[in-house]
Amino acid sequence: SPKSTNKQTNKQKTEYETIKINKMASIKKDANKQKWETLSSNSDFPLVCETCLGDNPYVRMTREPHGKPCATCETPFTVYAWQAGTRGRWKRVEICRSCARAKNVCQ
Repeated sequence: SPKSTNKQTNKQKTEYETIKINKMASIKKDANKQKWETLSSNSDFPLVCETCLGDNPYVRMTREPHGKPCATCETPFTVYAWQAGTRGRWKRVEICRSCARAKNVCQ
């Protein structure tokens, strides 16, 4: 029935939110994981140049917190993906924010 599927959907959302909250809480508890970038640590936008963004002034990005380990230092970081330009290929960040700052390169 439609009511039971609504209840199941709400239950699934609640379980997902609980898992997400528990995951973030476990990151804050672990001393080694505290070095990871957090959502509040200025990671609303990746460190990329204008060439990497492409010619379109309105860029849509996807964001996945702790989506992948850094290619340099192996710490998980927020992964961003976007389409560079109107006919460009999809690009995504490959290294963490701190490594990009240290090396003075795009993520």
